[in-house]
Amino acid sequence: MSKTPAIKSSLAKTMMAKTRFRSDHGLVARMSFTMFLIGALYVAVVAALIAVSVLYFWDANYNNGRFLDGLRSMGRSISHSMGR
Repeated sequence: MSKTPAIKSSLAKTMMAKTRFRSDHGLVARMSFTMFLIGALYVAVVAALIAVSVLYFWDANYNNGRFLDGLRSMGRSISHSMGR
């Protein structure tokens, strides 16, 4: 059984999404820029957390309770591995 043309046209009218708002390209651009900034902030925070954890746990057994001892130990290890 095929649908009659009247049913097809009414079905097509109800299926089409109509909006009362016109497209705002400026809004889309601002939202995209904001999403980019939020993503960049997320990446920066994750990178900072990774850097802090690497510095803290690099020399966890010998850091003498000081945070920057891990940084000094990392520098010594890297320069030693490069043969300096």
